[in-house]
Parts: sequence; structure tokens; C-alpha cells
Amino acid sequence: MPFGELIYQGLLLIQRKYMNRHDASTGNSLDFGDLTVTRYSGGAGSNNTRGLFFMGNTNPGHTNTIDFVTIASTGNAQDFGDSSMSDTGGPTQGAGVAASPNRIVFFGGYRSGTDRTTEMQFVNPNTKGDSTRFGDLETAQNSDGNGLSSSHGGL
Repeated sequence: MPFGELIYQGLLLIQRKYMNRHDASTGNSLDFGDLTVTRYSGGAGSNNTRGLFFMGNTNPGHTNTIDFVTIASTGNAQDFGDSSMSDTGGPTQGAGVAASPNRIVFFGGYRSGTDRTTEMQFVNPNTKGDSTRFGDLETAQNSDGNGLSSSHGGL
């Protein structure tokens, strides 16, 4: 997942400066809008209403920005809040994401080189705001898998 992808009911959003929606009937991509910060290797998760894009590499550096889009309509991303991972060593890239309707947890990732983190943060996708510390993974890692459920996320 090189750019951070968000897939919901046949809608594929690719996390770059420009987001593209994939038209499952034709196989073509359509312009969806722009992110607020150009980046790659961030995390992405959603509930039924909003798609969120977390952090990422801005080359050089990283961003702690969390953007969101309303899945039902095209348009530019809007600012959701910031990752508070920047309070504990800086924002990351390559974070995993676990999503449910009322909570999206992003975890792990790295800041530069081999500086990986065990940190987990969460947001409520229904309410804009900064992330909150959720806990720690047992082992520091990056390029984590993602999971989702109607009742809980999976790490």
C-alpha cells in the first residue's frame, strides 16, 4: 500500500496530493479532490460516512495532519485534526490502522530510518479533533496490516 489506500464499497481513494475514486464499473479512476498536505506512506481508515488520512511522509520530513473526506461526495479533503504522536517523538509514516464505526486506531510506524514506534492513537471519525493516546503495541513496528469490523477493529 504505497500511498495509503481507503476502500469502501467499491470506492478506492489513493492518498497523494490528488485523490482518485475508482469506478468499479469501468475500471477508470476519477478525480475526487486534493488532500490538505501532499504526502505518501500514511495510514487511512473509514466508517460509513468519513474517510480519514493519517500523517505520512512529506519528503523531506513528516506531517502530523489528519484529513477527512465525506465518502458520499467528491471534493477536497478537510482538516480533521492532528496526530498527538508528534508530542512523543514526531509523526510517523507506515502506520497500521484498525477501524470501526465509532473509533479508528492508528498504530506503529516509523519516524526516520529505523526509529519505529509502539504507540497507538485513536480518533472518533464522527467528531473532528486531535488524536488521543490509546496504548502501546508489544513490539515496535511499521508497515502494519489493517483491519475493520462493524463492531471492532483488528490489529
